[in-house]
Amino acid sequence: MKELFSQRWTDLPLRTKGFAVLILPLILLALAVAASVDVADAQSTYQDASRAILRSSDEAGATLASLLDAETGVRGYVATMDPVFLAPWDAAAADLGGQLRELDTGSHLTAADRRAAARSGLGDA
Repeated sequence: MKELFSQRWTDLPLRTKGFAVLILPLILLALAVAASVDVADAQSTYQDASRAILRSSDEAGATLASLLDAETGVRGYVATMDPVFLAPWDAAAADLGGQLRELDTGSHLTAADRRAAARSGLGDA
């Protein structure tokens, strides 16, 4: 069988041999390029989803800071009965309603953030 293949290969014209020798690397190159494009697209999707997660984390951090300010204000007022200490409470109370609504509804996320999170499979955004 090996001799039959060797004889057939020897009998082929040079143009056909050259084509056969070049086509395999070209096919492999095309597959590598296609895989590279797919990987780049997936990477872009995960980067977009990561940005959305960071925005959510920043919004949660701001909400936590407002809650801490409110707690500090109430503690100061209860300890001293001085209305000056209610300023952090008042400021936090003004901010918290909107911040909690944004976190609950996800309104701080853009449409692109929502699409990226859905495509990435990282959960609902």
